[in-house]
Amino acid sequence: MRAIETASGLQLESIVYGAPGEAGSYSMSLERAGSGGTSEVRQAGDFVIEDGGEAVISVTEFNRDARARLHAHMTVENGYGTYSCGF
Repeated sequence: MRAIETASGLQLESIVYGAPGEAGSYSMSLERAGSGGTSEVRQAGDFVIEDGGEAVISVTEFNRDARARLHAHMTVENGYGTYSCGF
């Protein structure tokens, strides 16, 4: 995942890297807990790696809150196996 600071908060891009044309599937969850409550995003689907060697499979933006906690988890499956990452 790639985190990008924006004027209003934080943008998270979920990215899969590999050889162009390689395909697979993913599932991910993002949770934000802060003073305004809790929000959760869950997504899943298929992907194909583009010519540049990556596929951006999700873009999510959260509002800025100094006390907010973020948790992200993504699982990717392709012909080589299953991989997980999170923070």
